Amino acid sequence: RKYIRFTLAMQQRAACALPHPENSLGLHIRHGDKGIERDILDVKQFLPFCAVFLDYGGGSIFVATDSANVIEEIFSKWPRRITKRIVRTPAVQALSRNDTAAFELGVGHHISNTEALTDALALSKCTFLVHGLSALSEAAFYMNPGLIDRSVNLDDEDYYLFADELEHIMLKHGMRRLRRRNTDQGRTNQSTSITETQTSMTDHQ
Repeated sequence: RKYIRFTLAMQQRAACALPHPENSLGLHIRHGDKGIERDILDVKQFLPFCAVFLDYGGGSIFVATDSANVIEEIFSKWPRRITKRIVRTPAVQALSRNDTAAFELGVGHHISNTEALTDALALSKCTFLVHGLSALSEAAFYMNPGLIDRSVNLDDEDYYLFADELEHIMLKHGMRRLRRRNTDQGRTNQSTSITETQTSMTDHQ
């Protein structure tokens, strides 16, 4: 049987991408060719989870993606208080701008495979993970089974609209809210939906 073994260079690359894995949140936002077989998760669906994470004193937010468009949208549309916490693998070459798979971009299979494995390794070291259905996320769980209970799958319809699940997970693991949740017309939100979070977050930019 053959097993994947991470080279020292891969381990160093992952450590460089996520130098402080303690109290971190991983986001795996796969686009590229995913839309051929499944619905693509909108980037804005991940935003409320990041907001809740920071409200509880979260640290780094590691973003793994196969799409240049995802990176551009995050840094152009998300609040500064979130983007300044974002870290990712440096100098990634296999980033698509359409439905072309990362390994078919012509950068070479060795490069695309190395980048994917590095992202999987970094994700496995995160404290919490928000993701969709993907073999890369599964690889992170394989390396760190304990992460399964600290993750939210956005392809699961139960979590599609609300970030409360991540809040429950963080409370379970001893984290406490440091920032009060915004209110809408004087009413405290019991569930942080995507729409409500995007509206209230404009005050933080």
